[in-house]
Amino acid sequence: MNHQPGRIVVLLACLLLSFVAISAAAPASDLLPALLSQGLAGLSFSPDGSKVLVSMNAGGVYNAFAVPAAGGAPVQLTRSAQFPIFIETYFPHDERFLFRSRKAEDEPEHLYVRELDGRETDLSPGKGSRFKGWNGDGSSFLLDEDQRGSGVDNVYEVSTQPGYARKFFFQNTPKSPFAFASPDRHYLVTTRVPFDLSREIYIKDTRTDQVRGLFSGEAQAIHLPVDFTPDGTHLLLLFDGGAKEFLYLASVDIGTGIIKRLVGRDWDVLAGAYSPDHKLIALTVAGDASSHLELYDTTNFQRIDLPGVPLDGWLSAVAFSPDSKTLAFINSSSAAPPEVLAIDLAKPGPPRRLIQGGRPEVPPALWCQVRWCGFPPTTRSRFPASSSSPPERGRATRRRR
Repeated sequence: MNHQPGRIVVLLACLLLSFVAISAAAPASDLLPALLSQGLAGLSFSPDGSKVLVSMNAGGVYNAFAVPAAGGAPVQLTRSAQFPIFIETYFPHDERFLFRSRKAEDEPEHLYVRELDGRETDLSPGKGSRFKGWNGDGSSFLLDEDQRGSGVDNVYEVSTQPGYARKFFFQNTPKSPFAFASPDRHYLVTTRVPFDLSREIYIKDTRTDQVRGLFSGEAQAIHLPVDFTPDGTHLLLLFDGGAKEFLYLASVDIGTGIIKRLVGRDWDVLAGAYSPDHKLIALTVAGDASSHLELYDTTNFQRIDLPGVPLDGWLSAVAFSPDSKTLAFINSSSAAPPEVLAIDLAKPGPPRRLIQGGRPEVPPALWCQVRWCGFPPTTRSRFPASSSSPPERGRATRRRR
């Protein structure tokens, strides 16, 4: 590949753009509280598909809200007055949910369960932790927990049964950062960044303890792992190999290492999510200083037309309903605050709005000035509803090379 030295990585571009957007025309200080209270973040459907869970900054602090999927007023589920609450995901079989927050200034952000009766269970008291995906039947999930002072993290399998019993799964070191595991826990994926713009991917077979490097030592080639295919034989990834100018969606055979190009666009493919039935995949595709939603049939990776989907804003979260019949996403633009939109996939038509962040008295021009600070990076819906985002996933584009 012919890479120029000044190649811009997605994350760095996002930071640069946010600095420019805020500093170019900073609004009056007395408007900042209103402007910064308009965010939406995270997205997850309830097990019965009747609600969409989202974090909303409705009064100065992010809290969790349940929004009726058929339309209607949101219901506030948490009431933190000081520390923001960012949702991760509903539990697969009931309306408990995982969220990230903290209870003191000196605490790292970590995982909690919001119980059915409204109580909050701290899963990592005093330690930072992150959600790393459900197992195949939804009876457990992976939790990556910082081990203070040790320089490593421990990854645990946590039961969804009362008490949230855990067992050790993997030790995550700076040299082999854990990305995610297959739902059956047969394989786990680690990544390594030996130097800037290079990504190495390793697959560990948990049944044999063998580790195989799928990509290693390839100078300035980006490989971002996404998810396993339903049969577990291939890994989806974002890749810019083969002399391609932009990141495209590809699959790699775990046994042979053979790569197949699936979806390539005129800009980077930034992220994506499988539908629960694995028949569809929603991709976040970059544009000219924007990102938008595209939907593909996974049998042939042909694009499915989505009438009325915005192409000139920022896509920050995507979620499918459990029956794969509804697709929800968060979109914002330079002229309006973020909003949760939904598409009925049986007969795709223009998206319907479920909820919009923001306050009507804030002029659109002022929202445009601070659109970068309205909400934080979204949680991972790892390319599936996994949630933690892949490295450098986000709303930004690279310069053409």
